Amino acid sequence: MIESKVSDLWSNMRRGAAGLALGAGLFLGANAYAGYLPGSHPGFAQEQQKVEQADSKTVAYSNAMNAKNIDDKIRLLEDYVKAYNESQYHRFAFKELAFGYYGKKDYDKVIINGDKALAFSDLDAESKAQLFLVTGESYVVSPGKKDLAKAADYASKAEQVIKSGGLSEGYLKAVKSLESMVERAKGGGAPVAKPDPLGAAKSFYNKKDYISAEKALASLDQKDSDVAYYYGLSLYQNKKYKDSIDKLVAASILNSSKYSKAKDTAQNIFLANVFKEPASGRNYNSLVKEYSDIAQQDINKLNKDWNDKWGHLENKEVEAEVAAEAEREKKTLDQKIAKINSDTAALQKKLKDSADAAFSKLVEDVRQKIGVR
Repeated sequence: MIESKVSDLWSNMRRGAAGLALGAGLFLGANAYAGYLPGSHPGFAQEQQKVEQADSKTVAYSNAMNAKNIDDKIRLLEDYVKAYNESQYHRFAFKELAFGYYGKKDYDKVIINGDKALAFSDLDAESKAQLFLVTGESYVVSPGKKDLAKAADYASKAEQVIKSGGLSEGYLKAVKSLESMVERAKGGGAPVAKPDPLGAAKSFYNKKDYISAEKALASLDQKDSDVAYYYGLSLYQNKKYKDSIDKLVAASILNSSKYSKAKDTAQNIFLANVFKEPASGRNYNSLVKEYSDIAQQDINKLNKDWNDKWGHLENKEVEAEVAAEAEREKKTLDQKIAKINSDTAALQKKLKDSADAAFSKLVEDVRQKIGVR
């Protein structure tokens, strides 16, 4: 029976990835729960230290994560997600429920909670990979929610996350185990190796074959944040700056947690290669440099004039009246320099505000193109 193969997935993972931070004993059955460490997600330990001063949500979640056995943990987590509509811990609560029900072989509930956890866009790569694998396996063996197409899709998504997130090779062995389960459930033989078009495109990019990378990425799903990101980088290397900006901005919108810096990269490309100051049509960087250069030239001249007149008196005893005049002119000099700096900063701010407004409009245009608000 397919269910007799359930442990294959995680036994393979454990052999291939010793030391994975999974609490992996849990996946081998409920009796292994004693070896599973509660609070296995980033930031939980710090939150737990503050629990005495924390709000009720943190206290409830902390109590659940410190449960002494799998049944208490499941019960407390179920109470928690029912009591609070949302909190910073919900994505972890659903993940932990999925793993808990997996240990109890309640695969229908693994699916319910696994899918809820995966709906959160800000899960870390390792959590996503684990959930795709556990939930995908449950779609194979579930008595009430069997869906082999969904299981195959989750195997594919797990592989993408593993490769893009740089996770251990052991996870890829787990993907192969899941794919084999799907094929056996279909009554077929060993799964046929499927193509990895995104991986091939990224391979072109990593080899600095940017033209081939661009062509390969152009044919893929443009609403995939990974596709958009590498497409944007390839376009930049091929000096297609406007298109590059669109794709990098799209990546930051489609997956803000993974590609938060892509928007900054796009803005830098925009300022350096695309934006023109409305009145002069000049490049942003050249204007910033010109403003600074002119200001520095004026300041240098003022300093030179003062030094030519008064510099020879430095460290010399002079009459009080002469010293006072030199001091008055030094104050005037400082005021003039401050005014130059202030005026230059105002010019640069005006230019930056204009550029920021233009870039913000570009971002909104990209949002409309990809249909994301």
